[in-house]
Amino acid sequence: MPILTLKTLRDVIRSSVYQAIAQGDNPDKVAQAIVRVASSQSPRLSYCVGNEAQ
Repeated sequence: MPILTLKTLRDVIRSSVYQAIAQGDNPDKVAQAIVRVASSQSPRLSYCVGNEAQ
């Protein structure tokens, strides 16, 4: 396997990040979950929001 150049590696990572952002959840859903957690008397250590919650 050929060694990836830094530019190639950067381009692959950038593409992956852009794809993940495009497929991400609505920030409003995340904000609503944060408000619920912050308001909770006994919040759990972790929560699933949006696509992960299904």
